[in-house]
Amino acid sequence: MLRDEERFKQYVDQNGAAGSHRIRVRRASRLDTTEYSRLSASNDQIHVTKSTMIPGREFYEDDAMHSFDSRYRELPEYFDEASSIYVETTAHPYECMYPRSVAEECDAVRQRFDTLFTRYSKDTYRKQLSFGVW
Repeated sequence: MLRDEERFKQYVDQNGAAGSHRIRVRRASRLDTTEYSRLSASNDQIHVTKSTMIPGREFYEDDAMHSFDSRYRELPEYFDEASSIYVETTAHPYECMYPRSVAEECDAVRQRFDTLFTRYSKDTYRKQLSFGVW
């Protein structure tokens, strides 16, 4: 279905939900890189599947699929000289955006954070909203 634009559009029209997408940047006390690495390694031990249920909330971090587990610790994506910076969106982990141009615009906004702040990890997964019909 993702390769057939007309079928995908029909699916979205029948099952999709319209709404606004918000991106939130939250600052907190700066987490040092050693502690970040320790917490990240702990989060990596949590295994998720398609049947993993996550708590409903207004904003989600990119790694929200792991948040059902009590061992999970939300990690900042960025830091500057004084703060850790957390990025969250209203996009549920199982949702994508349509049309693709809207998703690409939201992804571009998120990519601009890379010019403003320093990433904790270059390997950190960033949920992309702009997948869909290719």
